[in-house]
Amino acid sequence: MRGGSIRVAIAGAGFSGSYLARRLVVEGIAKPEEIEIFDPMNHRTKCGQTPCGWGIHQPTLEKAIELCDLGNPDDFILESFDEILFGNVMAKADLCTFDKPKFIKACLDGFAINRHEFVGGNFDLIIDATAGRKIIGPSNTAPLFIHTKQVRLPKEAVTPLVKTMEILPLKVIGARGYGYVWRFPLGDSVHYGFGLVGEKTPPWLMLSKHYVSTICGCRGVIRLSSPRYSQPIVIHNPYRVIAVGESAGMISSATGGGCKEAIDGIEVLIKCWGDWEKYEDRLIREFRWADDEFRLVRKLVSGRKLGIRDIRVIQKNSKRVGFKLSIKETAGLIKYILFGGAESQLPLPNRWGL
Repeated sequence: MRGGSIRVAIAGAGFSGSYLARRLVVEGIAKPEEIEIFDPMNHRTKCGQTPCGWGIHQPTLEKAIELCDLGNPDDFILESFDEILFGNVMAKADLCTFDKPKFIKACLDGFAINRHEFVGGNFDLIIDATAGRKIIGPSNTAPLFIHTKQVRLPKEAVTPLVKTMEILPLKVIGARGYGYVWRFPLGDSVHYGFGLVGEKTPPWLMLSKHYVSTICGCRGVIRLSSPRYSQPIVIHNPYRVIAVGESAGMISSATGGGCKEAIDGIEVLIKCWGDWEKYEDRLIREFRWADDEFRLVRKLVSGRKLGIRDIRVIQKNSKRVGFKLSIKETAGLIKYILFGGAESQLPLPNRWGL
């Protein structure tokens, strides 16, 4: 189909859908008028997204901006970090926070957005970028979910001062599962939230004394899986549908991160464009690291003990997102995550009512 006329429908105008639309145009695979994007955009948030973490591996973001022909990375990067607080370890890193809504808006420039759910039509290809597999249907393996709640606060409202990205373990008394708290500096504000894995009906507890200063806030659900456990990724009957982003398992089950993962997976699709079986096979092969993470998180949720292989999985996979952890640091981190610090043991009050 490359180089010829093609009608593409993209269901979902979030990070994955918008990035793919832009890449199709820049690569000359499709023209803007040949791409229809469907998204009701009913998130009811100021930034138009749920959930939004705004953190990413900086080299991946810079490359994505170049591939999308969006100009200077400094126009999107809010703060860069060469180290972050990960549990009880101050880890070397190559990470940044970025203006995710601005990036999505830039990618969608020139496209007409249908503000309703995808309802069908005469298309050569349908892309499921809905995160919840609304078009392609259920996967071969039941996913896990991270239930999130987050707010953006003025920098001066958060004490103590947040100087770098912080990802801390969270164990909520009375809730089954595990999770983490994050604090991400965003220039003049701080993104502050938590995710809880393994609880179908979360208690919606939150650590906050600053809710009255909230710039915006939301809650959401992140689908945890991997491409191997998200098959089918391509279907041909009664029409051709291809999954990307969370719908295709382009996700880190260990962190809930999906921006770098979506970029990496969509670039596999671009390289394999037209050969859909090759795309599925190559995606599964290149995301084998995600299989390990998904199995590891399932072990945590089920209460089983982690072994040395799990430690090596975390240590190895941390490198791909900019963490530089030794085996010793990783072992200590896992112990800290499993048994928690004082903060993670608190019963957290429901203060936001989101």
